[in-house]
Amino acid sequence: MLKTKGFIGVAFHKKFFSYKDDIIVPIHVGSKKSKENLEYLKDSLGDNISEKNKNFCELTGIYWMWKNVDANFYGMMHYRRYISLENKLGYILKRGLYVFSRLFYLKPVINMLDMRELFQIKISDKQVMEQEIKKLSEKITREIQKYDVILPKKEIFNKSVYLQYKKSHIVEHLDKLLEIIKEDYEYIYPYYEKKIKKNNTIYPLNVFIMKKEYFFEYSQFIFDVLFKLEKKIKIPSDAYQMRVFGFLSERMMLPFIEYLKDKKNINVKEGVILYLDRKEKNEGNI
Repeated sequence: MLKTKGFIGVAFHKKFFSYKDDIIVPIHVGSKKSKENLEYLKDSLGDNISEKNKNFCELTGIYWMWKNVDANFYGMMHYRRYISLENKLGYILKRGLYVFSRLFYLKPVINMLDMRELFQIKISDKQVMEQEIKKLSEKITREIQKYDVILPKKEIFNKSVYLQYKKSHIVEHLDKLLEIIKEDYEYIYPYYEKKIKKNNTIYPLNVFIMKKEYFFEYSQFIFDVLFKLEKKIKIPSDAYQMRVFGFLSERMMLPFIEYLKDKKNINVKEGVILYLDRKEKNEGNI
């Protein structure tokens, strides 16, 4: 068991620009079956589900942290996506334009916007990204004293979460997920019905920072539900759709957070995602 004051895992599946310090730690997810030999901490050590990475994506890293790390707070980032705790003017202006357009039904303006840019900012210089990650590392310990959970800004769809999933993925998987939650977690099901069928936002990417208590409660819930679902569905052979549990878990975060807000009065902070939009020689395609 790795003991530390805080642990922010950063999921890698190939060689890419990386940063490491006492809190932010690169993790090679899916390392058990990977052809890459990355010099990062591997999710195949200890109690793990590394072999499930093609279907569970970064969740194999989250599971590894849950079972093998003892810390006061936990988090997950992606190798090119990190939460920023700084206010970013460019992001604020774009988000403000979207809200203004929604209020006044300016559909042409809404249609022109890149919806993903409403929760993330692209950075093309890895030195700038390194500086931003250092700022994050320096502020995490302070911010986690004030907030219970830190999440990215919500991603906004132009339809309900349910209809967006139906358009992009295999909706029967989402239906079965909701059935399991309704049957085994009746107390939390109303949050899922509302936030998936009557809402158009999610907390994307499985990126977060949480105090230990809430991280453990969330991990227990999502892995119990997803392992039960795994036994009830046929995993798609399509290379994209086989990432089914990664897709579903993105839709599971917001309803759970709403439940925690309602029942445990947690404090939540949202930060914009910083996205390293850069192709490095010999470091794989982005």
